[in-house]
Amino acid sequence: MPGYLRAIFGSVALASILSLAAGCDKRAASKPRAPEQTSLANKPRALFLVFGDGADPRVLPVAMLHDGKITPIRLDGDGWRNFDRLYFGADSKLPVYQDGVQLGDAVIR
Repeated sequence: MPGYLRAIFGSVALASILSLAAGCDKRAASKPRAPEQTSLANKPRALFLVFGDGADPRVLPVAMLHDGKITPIRLDGDGWRNFDRLYFGADSKLPVYQDGVQLGDAVIR
């Protein structure tokens, strides 16, 4: 067999081995883990964005306070329903702050 044919077959064999090795190295796709849910135990402090008209303000939950740190809210459908029950029940009160000073309470209707 001439030298150039041996080089071609050798290159093809090497490329085949490398592509098989690369394909075998891949891990089986697994389900991504669901992010850890925010704990609502002991009704942690929540931070709300207040918006809308002064006569009919609205609130939107944006974060939680855990151990003096602001953390994002991560809840599934059941978690949000529990959040609503804890924070938005009829006649629930939310403290209102401005510049670190409590101005009073907002009452949920």
